[in-house]
Amino acid sequence: MRIVAATNLDLQQQVSAGRFRLDLYYRLNIIPIRLPALRERPEDIRPLVRHQLNLISQSYQRNVGLTPEAMEKLAGYHWPGNIRQLRNVLERLVLLAESATIPAQEVERVIHSEATPENGRSLGSVPANPPAAATVRPYLPAQSHDRQQIAQALAHAHGNKSRAAQMLGLTLRQLNYRLQRLEAAEAS
Repeated sequence: MRIVAATNLDLQQQVSAGRFRLDLYYRLNIIPIRLPALRERPEDIRPLVRHQLNLISQSYQRNVGLTPEAMEKLAGYHWPGNIRQLRNVLERLVLLAESATIPAQEVERVIHSEATPENGRSLGSVPANPPAAATVRPYLPAQSHDRQQIAQALAHAHGNKSRAAQMLGLTLRQLNYRLQRLEAAEAS
């Protein structure tokens, strides 16, 4: 059996300070591997963004991309939360995307919402308190789109429901729900 243990703390410093047991340190410290923080390897950010964006888009059945400027904003950020933070930001961007391409302003807004007093840095000229509504989809009642609007969006998207949902300002789940309601209404 092999045990892999990971921490973001310097265990030698923890042992010296008396906060980590020396015998446990020697049991775990057989082959130490130091993985630099994402901010120390900025050349990895773009490939990671592309990979994670692809995984997230597939997971949520979305087809979302980034403008070159949006990619620059992501590549220029310092990522204090490393890959977890990067994935969370991308997931939020995909889920809240109102079009097939995410602009740099939306990336700025989401990253700015990640800034805390500890990491303090944000990406520039975003207002100190961005309006919450800027990243939240507006509420649309279930009857917000009629059969003709949905059919037109599906035709324009060549049958791609994810793209049609984006055109209508809906999620794929919302579009499917509206289609089910319309089918149920026709059946009765």
